[in-house]
Amino acid sequence: MSLKKKICVCFFGVIGRSIRFTYGYHVEKMIKPLKQLYDVDIYVFNLDVGDTKIDGMSVNAEDYNIINATYYDEYNQNDLDNELEIYYKKGICKFRFDYPESQIRNALRQMYSEYRVGCFLDKNRQKYSSAIVCGPDYCLLKTLNMADVEKSINEENVVYTTDVNIGQGYTNGFYIGHLSPLINVLKRYEIIEQLLPTRRDYEYLLKQAFNIYGIQRKLTNMLFVKIRNNGDIAIQGKMRQKKKLYYINKLNIKETIIF
Repeated sequence: MSLKKKICVCFFGVIGRSIRFTYGYHVEKMIKPLKQLYDVDIYVFNLDVGDTKIDGMSVNAEDYNIINATYYDEYNQNDLDNELEIYYKKGICKFRFDYPESQIRNALRQMYSEYRVGCFLDKNRQKYSSAIVCGPDYCLLKTLNMADVEKSINEENVVYTTDVNIGQGYTNGFYIGHLSPLINVLKRYEIIEQLLPTRRDYEYLLKQAFNIYGIQRKLTNMLFVKIRNNGDIAIQGKMRQKKKLYYINKLNIKETIIF
C-alpha cells in the first residue's frame, strides 16, 4: 500500500484539439515530477465536437487516448450548446464589447468543462490531497513548482493560478489547489447568473468567483503558450514580452502518434 499522498491531474475541454502536440510537455513538466513524490491519478473530461472543425481542421476523436487517464468522462458539444440556450434566452450571455459570438460561446463551453472537473473532484474530495488542472492545449514551458503543490495540500482557502494572461482578472485554465477551494472555482458555472452579463472579459469572471467564495489567489510561476489544432502557437499576455520569447524559441512541436 502506497504511503504517498494522492494528487489528481485533470484535463478538460476539447482534448483532441492539440493534445498530440502538448502531452509530451505535460508528462515531462508536470506528471513525471509529481510521480516522484506523489501517487498520481489523471482525470479527463472531453467535450466531443463530432465533425465540427476547429482551427480549420477536423478533430481526431481518438486522440484522448494519448493521455494515460485513470478516469475519463465526455459530453457532446451539441447537447451542451442546446443547454446554453437557456442563458442566451435570458439575455445574460454578454461580455466585453470586443467579444464576438464565437468567443462568448467558447468561453461558456470552457466554463462548463471546468465545472465537470469540479464535479468529479467533489465526488472524490476525500481521495486527493490536492489537484492540478490544466487545459489540454496548454504547452507547459517550465517544470511544475513542486513547493506550491506541497503548500496547497494544507492551504484550505488558496488556489494558485499563473500570471501568463491575467486580462481584467486572473489567468484561467491552469490551477493548483486544495480540493475545497478549487472545487468552488471550477464549479463557477453553477453561479453563471451571478457572473453574467459583464462588460469585462472571461478572466474577470474567474476573479469574481474567487471574490464571491472568499478564496485567496496565489501565483505559481508556470509559463505556457497554447497550441492550435493546426500546430500554430498562440502567444498571449506576458508571453509576448521579448524576455519570454526564448522559452518559445526552444519549442519543438511534434505530433504524438497513437499506435
